[in-house]
This record gives sequence, structure tokens and C-alpha cells, in this order.
Amino acid sequence: MHRAVVVVTGASSGVGRVTAVECARRGAHVVLAARSGVQLAEVARECRARGGEALAVPTDVSDERAVEALARAAVRRFGRIDVWVNAAGVGILGRFDQVPLGQLRRVIDVNVLGAVLGARAAVPVMRRQGGGTLIDVASVLVDM
Repeated sequence: MHRAVVVVTGASSGVGRVTAVECARRGAHVVLAARSGVQLAEVARECRARGGEALAVPTDVSDERAVEALARAAVRRFGRIDVWVNAAGVGILGRFDQVPLGQLRRVIDVNVLGAVLGARAAVPVMRRQGGGTLIDVASVLVDM
């Protein structure tokens, strides 16, 4: 991981945050993405304190242009993308037939489309540089 460039979506909390901090602890350059710039700044400070370089890029993973800008920012700052971790995710609680459709759409936009957009932004960069790793983090909790 030393000096690897790792982009992590969902880096403001949960698995994404832990992933980013651990990569930084191992010497990676981390590019942190989530909607909250304030939380990202806090994670960036934590990553730097652990020995890694960090770049915070506020990003809504359901926005294609924002995700493309994230990839460009990573390449502009560090020259490449070695690993892209799609860890952004949202959840809702409630019975499937009672959850408002707008909330279901947001789950799909972030958890599914966000991963697709991340891959579409990362893979061309990785192909140009001759390699890279794409990691998708997923979780399912269902009680019908």
C-alpha cells in the first residue's frame, strides 16, 4: 500500500472511513469522497496523522459529473489511481411496501448507480496506466 493512490467513496463514515484511515496508516495516498466536506476534512486530518497523504473531494456518487471530477482530481493530484473503493451506501428502515418511493430511489442511486459511476470513472484511468483494482463494498439487510 505504500504510496498507492486509493480513492474511497463513502469515506466520511463506516467502512469507507475505516478503509481510508487504514490505507493511510499503511502509507497510501488517499482520495476521500463523500457529500460532507466538513466530515471529509476531519477524515483527511486523521489520515495525515496516520502517515498518509489525503485529498478530500466532496462528491455525490449519484452525480455522474461529480464522480468524473473525483477521478480527475485524483489523477491531477497524484498522477494515477491504483485502487478505487466504492464504499458509499445509504439504507432505509421500514417495510418494503411502506417506504416512500423517493427513499427507495435514493438507495438505488447511491448503492447501485454510485458503484457503476465509480467504475466508469476509474476503469478508463486504470486501463490507460496498465492496471488497477476496483473494489465494491455491499451490504444487504432485509426483513420482509
